[in-house]
Amino acid sequence: MSDYPDEAELEKLRTWEAEDLDGLIGFLVDGHWWLPEWGIGEGEKKGEWFVSTGGWSGNEERIEAIQQNMEWWMLNWHSTRRGGHYIFQNTNDYVHGVLEEANK
Repeated sequence: MSDYPDEAELEKLRTWEAEDLDGLIGFLVDGHWWLPEWGIGEGEKKGEWFVSTGGWSGNEERIEAIQQNMEWWMLNWHSTRRGGHYIFQNTNDYVHGVLEEANK
């Protein structure tokens, strides 16, 4: 694995299936992210993922490619914090979680 993505990897991220948040995270952890043990982790909520680029340009390129996948980004992006920190959660999972909380 190179710390920097090649064009084939970037294209794969640009065209990733929108409903497949866990699959994309698994792909990144499995040799397509610099320091995944530090920069990628599960959140407290079901289906929530924290992703941090660490300022590494290869990781930043990957995030840019994912952002170009508009359908995926609209369905799974939750928030961004300065410094290259992202939270992803499938919108459907998020809505179901909010409804479950409201019905308790």
